[in-house]
Amino acid sequence: MIAPRRSSVFVLLSLLAAALLFGAPASAQQGADAAPAGDPGVFTPLMSLAKPVLLFLLVWFWAFASGFMDKDAGFYYLQRKAWAWAHIVTGVAGVAAVLLIPIFWVGYPLAVAIVVGEAVAYAQVRNRKAPSGARWTLNLGSFKQQIEQRKEKSAVKRSPVKVLDSTGASAPPPPADDPGVEAWEKMAEVVEFALPRSAERVDLAAEKDKAQFSARVDGVRFPLEAPGPKDAVAVMDLVKKLSGLSLDERRRQQTGKMSVELAEYGDHKVRVRSQGSSRGMQVSMEFDPPSEFRFELGTLGLHESQMEMLVPALDAPGGVVLVASPQRNGQTTACLSMLARHDAYTSSVLTFEPENEKEFDLEGVGHRTYDPSIGDDQRNEEMASLLRTDPNAVYLARLADKKSADLASRSAEDVRFYLPVRSGDTMSAVRSWVQAVGDKRQAAESLRAVVTCRLVRRLCQTCRAPYTPDPDAIRKMGLPKGTKQLYRASGKVAVKDKEQVCPACHGIGYRGRIGIYEVAVIDGAARSYLASGEADHLRSHLRKAGMMSLQEAGLARVLSGDTDIRELTRVISASGSSKSSKASKPKASSAKAG
Repeated sequence: MIAPRRSSVFVLLSLLAAALLFGAPASAQQGADAAPAGDPGVFTPLMSLAKPVLLFLLVWFWAFASGFMDKDAGFYYLQRKAWAWAHIVTGVAGVAAVLLIPIFWVGYPLAVAIVVGEAVAYAQVRNRKAPSGARWTLNLGSFKQQIEQRKEKSAVKRSPVKVLDSTGASAPPPPADDPGVEAWEKMAEVVEFALPRSAERVDLAAEKDKAQFSARVDGVRFPLEAPGPKDAVAVMDLVKKLSGLSLDERRRQQTGKMSVELAEYGDHKVRVRSQGSSRGMQVSMEFDPPSEFRFELGTLGLHESQMEMLVPALDAPGGVVLVASPQRNGQTTACLSMLARHDAYTSSVLTFEPENEKEFDLEGVGHRTYDPSIGDDQRNEEMASLLRTDPNAVYLARLADKKSADLASRSAEDVRFYLPVRSGDTMSAVRSWVQAVGDKRQAAESLRAVVTCRLVRRLCQTCRAPYTPDPDAIRKMGLPKGTKQLYRASGKVAVKDKEQVCPACHGIGYRGRIGIYEVAVIDGAARSYLASGEADHLRSHLRKAGMMSLQEAGLARVLSGDTDIRELTRVISASGSSKSSKASKPKASSAKAG
């Protein structure tokens, strides 16, 4: 294929430069009558600065236009070879008109007419074949639109993160000269940290004199580099705008949605929550929040012996089952997994929860929600109204006060209740229930089981490092004698005898979480001890009945290589929780960290 090569442009420029540097026909300055008859032309220097500038602009326009039209002709199959020759002939004719016509202001306009005329002719031929949306016009608005589209394409190339707003429409990043480009880049930086590490959420917060950004990965908070308060608010406003939230509303809680996509990490749905106070504003981005509950009790990580104890207690009608854990440790999942065991098509299965905390839909289950701002009396009235429908099983997200606890305990003879309790272990959960009811015997008669749960991070199966534990450590930790190998977090892999950051966990050492549990079934003897306030005898009885402690359940996970000692200590140790959490984190002060 022959096209106007750069060499052709250089030839024309060289001819032009020679004419400009060494002179022009004397007749161009003095008129045709000034040249002697029969003299081919005496060259004299050009004295005007405007002429060489205009000539250079014309040659540059021809070179740019011919190259652009050549590519366009190839795209639309418009006899590219013939048009390539037409471009060359046009360029030569234009330069010839300038150099050979004695009067510059006659030759130059003619050269412009030749170059522009050829471009117009090409446009007419091209528009007959191009689709209507791609035709060239002299409309200034269309020209501006093309410029904006080019800026948009350039911005998209710069940003690896693609965003769909609350309506599902593509939200391209702003161009480089847009004031909002810094907010977009910071949002993209946060997403680039979160998605490769499978973060469940990102929290953005700004107060008057400071801002904090963080990502929560497998229950552990990783601080991210945050801009100043003013720039942080701009980032949060951008996230709110993309998710369809009101920018004017700073304090009222709002919920929206958007989607983000990052290269090989695919497309992810994001639920955005915004709320504020007199101190400042907070925005959270929850990645891939499940809309339907898909967990089953047998997949949560309960030990086989724990399942053998718990399932018969769950199959018996009525009674209260307490699920104890600190916040964000699988409490809701455990409650709903047990609730989902009830056949919602042959019995009445309900939930009673605040409308702003409802996260899952269970097939066949009736979800009753209430406004969290209502008073306790109204909430108890709504709970009583729900119980008058004779349900078989109810998940109570929370108890309003002693009246609601009394209502649940008195109804437990016929209704199974699943109730979350913010407690660290089985005995403290039992004490909380007795205190809420206010009557030991009534509390004891209604209680059927207590399930205490924690979530521990799984070791990354790509980079976990085996080691032989010290015999003294085995004895202190209560591990079986003869334990020869355990695993610990590494975050590194060997590539050609060189350590590199693990590509699976990005240096964290853990990936995903699994539950460890403490299951106590409250039988007749346990109720007797509970009713009489004999806590020590109750604890001893539960242990003799087969209750596995959280530490024992966790050590079983350590022996199987699912987690390590440091992670187990971080989770079940109340005093050393925050310290061990920090010790297990890689450096993540910036969202660009490896």
